[in-house]
Amino acid sequence: MTLTVAFDYSGYQGQALDVQGWVKEGLVDQIIPGVHGYGGSRFSVTKFAQMVKGTDCQLFVRLEHTIKGHDPTPESERGEEKIHREHVTLNSYRRRVLELYGEGAEGIYLFNNSGLGFIDVLSDKNGLRLWDEFEQPLVSWFESGKVSGE
Repeated sequence: MTLTVAFDYSGYQGQALDVQGWVKEGLVDQIIPGVHGYGGSRFSVTKFAQMVKGTDCQLFVRLEHTIKGHDPTPESERGEEKIHREHVTLNSYRRRVLELYGEGAEGIYLFNNSGLGFIDVLSDKNGLRLWDEFEQPLVSWFESGKVSGE
């Protein structure tokens, strides 16, 4: 059996969660720090990478898919209102996952996303590196608005 613990990266100590102790004692197999709230948040996982270094515990990072919107309501479930949400884009995920791997994360945990369209892309470390080297510069160029030939 694998024991995984997911927690808010900044509030876990205030909730009396002794993540570091659990890792040192070998009580957990994976830790998953993340942000409780909307996606797109940036935080360093370096201290968590150091926490699991030399142990059998793996570091995954929770990435929230929803940037804007809210959970379903009784009205939306009855079809009386439509929920408008914005989500993290695949290219934003690519950038963030590369950063996380660079900081020592071994994987990611997608939250509020079925992940079906993202799993193959985000789990392919070599493909992500190739994207970063060859496609990312073009993506950045298009996003900069300089497409008109400036």
